[in-house]
Amino acid sequence: MKVDLLVRIVFNMEDPAKTVIKTNATHEGVEEFLDAFIRGQLGAGADESIANDKVEYHVDIALDLSDDSIVVKSDTGNKGLVCGIVMQVLRDLGSIKIESL
Repeated sequence: MKVDLLVRIVFNMEDPAKTVIKTNATHEGVEEFLDAFIRGQLGAGADESIANDKVEYHVDIALDLSDDSIVVKSDTGNKGLVCGIVMQVLRDLGSIKIESL
């Protein structure tokens, strides 16, 4: 898969202030992309997989603009946890450190 846009989230469950985003997008682009990702997950159904119990999770969300396909890789073990992390990141985006890839 060709990756045109990548948002890499390092989310700390114990101290969300330590959360970092690494991306090749602008701040506004990150917000728009993550919002669209969450909207796309609505109605996807429940994931019965057991979530991994960790302090720090890594979530990569990549977009290929040639066909608007999105690929998610994470160490959460559960799609619902990925969505929860992304929603929390969206809420706290103004205070999260964003670094360039």
